Amino acid sequence: MNNEKENIENENTQIDNSSIKSSKKIIKKAGYVIISFLWFIIVTCIEYVAIEIFLDSDIKEIGLEFALKNIAFIAIFNIIIVSLFQRIKIGLLISEVLFLVVGLANYFVLQFRGYGVVMMDFYSIQTAGNVADNYSYKLEKPFFIGTAVFVFLFVITLLLRKSKHKYFSLQGLLPAFGGIIIAVGFIVSINVSDYFFKDVTSLSWDHRVGMNTCGYLLYAVSNATRYSVEEPKGYSQAEADRVLGEHAGSDEEYFEPSSGKKPNIILIMNEAYSDLSVLGNISTNKSYNSFYTSLKKNTVKGYLETSVYGGYTSISEFEFLSGLSKSKIPGNPYLQYIKDDFPNLITCLKACGYEKAYAVHPYNASGYNRNRVYPLLGFNEFFDVEEFRDCKKTRGKYVSDEDDFSYVRKLYEEKEEGESLLVFNVTMQNHNPYTLNNDFDVNEKIRITSLQNETQAEEYLTCIRASDKALENMVKYFEKQDEPTVILMFGDHQPHLPDSFYEKVMGKNPSEFSIDDTFATHKVPFLIWANYDIEEKEVECTSVNYLSLLFKEAVDVPLSDFDRYLKELYKEFPVITANGYMDSKRRLYSWNAYTADTEKYKEKLDEYGRITYNYLFDVDNRKDLHYQNKDNN
Repeated sequence: MNNEKENIENENTQIDNSSIKSSKKIIKKAGYVIISFLWFIIVTCIEYVAIEIFLDSDIKEIGLEFALKNIAFIAIFNIIIVSLFQRIKIGLLISEVLFLVVGLANYFVLQFRGYGVVMMDFYSIQTAGNVADNYSYKLEKPFFIGTAVFVFLFVITLLLRKSKHKYFSLQGLLPAFGGIIIAVGFIVSINVSDYFFKDVTSLSWDHRVGMNTCGYLLYAVSNATRYSVEEPKGYSQAEADRVLGEHAGSDEEYFEPSSGKKPNIILIMNEAYSDLSVLGNISTNKSYNSFYTSLKKNTVKGYLETSVYGGYTSISEFEFLSGLSKSKIPGNPYLQYIKDDFPNLITCLKACGYEKAYAVHPYNASGYNRNRVYPLLGFNEFFDVEEFRDCKKTRGKYVSDEDDFSYVRKLYEEKEEGESLLVFNVTMQNHNPYTLNNDFDVNEKIRITSLQNETQAEEYLTCIRASDKALENMVKYFEKQDEPTVILMFGDHQPHLPDSFYEKVMGKNPSEFSIDDTFATHKVPFLIWANYDIEEKEVECTSVNYLSLLFKEAVDVPLSDFDRYLKELYKEFPVITANGYMDSKRRLYSWNAYTADTEKYKEKLDEYGRITYNYLFDVDNRKDLHYQNKDNN
């Protein structure tokens, strides 16, 4: 009886011990789940902070709403990774490594360009690599703090215990499936609703401002959505044909000066060529653009608004050659869209009798895909940096404008007798960075007397003075030539300079810029000069997409149907850029402005968008006759 009682007691004890062990196991497992969940949240939030640290952003300026949206992107990414691997430890380790790579990439790109990586960079990796080689990089506080934060996350995540459930077991599959459902639901919701990206997509006119205001991930993802091309609402090829057909004109003869010979045409897009005085009062020890300022006789000159700032040269190049505005085009045409012969200013001039068209760019031919695109634009030959091997590089990096323009003069001197020169020249001298040892003659160096410690701006203005001197030598050379010659020169964008410079000159940080301030930082000079009689004109302000039209009118090149359409559009909107537009009363509007006037303007601007789609994207249905003047030879 006693043995039986003892056995029962032992069995009860074993049951109690088993229950205790089972309870401890459940508690331990619940504790692991809670700790893992909390660590997941902590890692996600800290990853957001670390990414912003690499960009040296002020998180307080981003605000709670945008911060939560950035964190949401990271959380969804982490949920997907954890769900796919069915292990929170492995998932978070992978996430930490990937976001560390993103942070490091942004840190180094920020140093030479002023903002982090965006979608367009994936189309121009080779170009970015070419330019990035010219920079020296500093490892400063944001680099060390950001890296240390990720190392901390990595070490703590490694300390998490391994999950013991088997892969593809019910215990692992259910949470994984639930995670994927959550991720898919999130992705669908942000695509069917405008709320998530509200007040974000309109900021692509200045990537730095967008990232500082909205947070890197939110802005970068929003910006990436602008690269898809959809047929505009109300578009049809027949409607585009009708609109352009209404602007058809009678055949025109190409103007030939009294010599009876077509003029030599030299088109120059001068890298980062601008006049910083448009930003505010800047006093210097000597003038940096005295020759440009002095030109009046047989000269058309003024200011252009560009769509880009501090980079993306090919956008201005495309706007000039095509007459299209970046405001109606996602992405970069040179890198994404030009795949067939494309009618433009060059093909129009060749239709007027120019036998050959030359492109000159004293840098790598592969930059912005030019070596592939230029033949499609009608250029017969492309002379790149290989033609300048014997030239001394100014600031140790770039071919000077003087050497560049000397090469253009060489083309003129070597052309066949009776042939008129047609050349498009994209310079490099003034390219950033502006932290190199400036090797210009000491007598040419510019000092800013109204500001202290703005050495980058001083180096830049010294470059502009050198450009002015090179322009002077070019003009004086062709003044002495008997052959009629026209020179057009314009800047592609303003330089990227430190925030401190803008704070001193404009009284505010770039993140605080109004639409007027933004337009000021996108304003560059242009000129059209001839060594024979043309009508002088001062243009207060227009935009790059109208420049080829102004050039054609200045030297009487026959206009295409599209040119005449632009001429009418110009009367209503003398400026159209990616930043916004100006109406005939010189009032500025951003693209997200909504007023009685903007509603009134919407249809006309949308029509321009539909014509743009026909011209650039609907290639199979495009009637090239609308975009090409007739051959009058």
